[in-house]
Amino acid sequence: MCLLLCRDSTYAHITIADRFHLKYIVFCSNSVKAVKKCIQYLKELSDLKGDTTYYDILKEVEGVFRERMEEKGKPIYPNVDFFSGAVYALLGIPKSLFTPMFAMSRAAGWLGHILEQRHDNRLFRPKALYTGEEGREFVPLTARE
Repeated sequence: MCLLLCRDSTYAHITIADRFHLKYIVFCSNSVKAVKKCIQYLKELSDLKGDTTYYDILKEVEGVFRERMEEKGKPIYPNVDFFSGAVYALLGIPKSLFTPMFAMSRAAGWLGHILEQRHDNRLFRPKALYTGEEGREFVPLTARE
């Protein structure tokens, strides 16, 4: 998305300033180590292809966004998915396959979670706390509005 909005790295500041109020789901506080590997692959692939446009844009957007978030006291970093679209594009994968590629790369992990949950007969949501109404009666789908 930001690649389409920025066009080149010089527009990153303007694009983020215009859209900073939107939610950016590709930024989080997770594994910086995995992100560094992805950035390295993107840089190597960009150099190999002789086109660093995507790399330049994403690095600039990353820097601008992190700077804005740090001003708010919320240090936040891109996750691996922030760079994956550029890698897919440089590999010649059609945009229509980006989402299936994303899902396929996570299918084994999702399945592993399902198997663990079934084995222990519980859902793993360590940070989730249900705060809704208790003791509600079940309403069949056919009777729901």
